[in-house]
Amino acid sequence: MFSAVASPQVACGLNHTLVVSADGTMVWAFGDGDYGKLGLGNSTAKSSPQQVPALSGIHIQDVAVGAEHTLVLSSTGDVYAWGSNSEGQVTPES
Repeated sequence: MFSAVASPQVACGLNHTLVVSADGTMVWAFGDGDYGKLGLGNSTAKSSPQQVPALSGIHIQDVAVGAEHTLVLSSTGDVYAWGSNSEGQVTPES
């Protein structure tokens, strides 16, 4: 699957992983799906990489993951976050 992806960016959490293509146009997620941290619209675990459909058409610049959450930065500066918010890591109080 990733043989055609030159120098992808990989971010690993406690039990989940995200991979961003080198050109920032595709994002895959796999691992434990608790709290929806894979960004696939459910909490189902995935043993093989699944493309994250919500990010289709968005150019991704960076990705970071924590134990139970995921953060994605687009090239336009928008931040997308999902997963557990137990400590305000996804939607901090202002």
